[in-house]
Amino acid sequence: VGLLETITANVIERRPHFKRSKSVIISGLAILFVTVLPALSGTLFENIKFSGHSVLEIFDLFLINGLLPIACLGIAYVAYKGLDDKERKFHFLDLGEVTSHAMYSHWLFLLKWVVPLVVGLGLLLQLISFLS
Repeated sequence: VGLLETITANVIERRPHFKRSKSVIISGLAILFVTVLPALSGTLFENIKFSGHSVLEIFDLFLINGLLPIACLGIAYVAYKGLDDKERKFHFLDLGEVTSHAMYSHWLFLLKWVVPLVVGLGLLLQLISFLS
């Protein structure tokens, strides 16, 4: 119930023209879809295999190996390009800590160069593994 309320509140916040009842139905169906697939993977979908992988394994591979790295790239991009320097400093720097100021430039370097390189390399290696 707590999960349903949180998602419903987010739907209402993002789509203010939705009525609460419509938001509850949409949220409930989304939760049902996300929870039923793993629940049935051990029974109903147990014998359904694609390339030797069960439905839950494919779902897991897609989420963890596909969407999570892309989300990471998106967050790094937004933190580096989407925020102006004043906003980044407000969220990252602790004015009472000297090391916070020293680490700021390193953090920016990681966001600009290291995160995209490492995530891109990981996605490339997964693609090579998938194709071979």
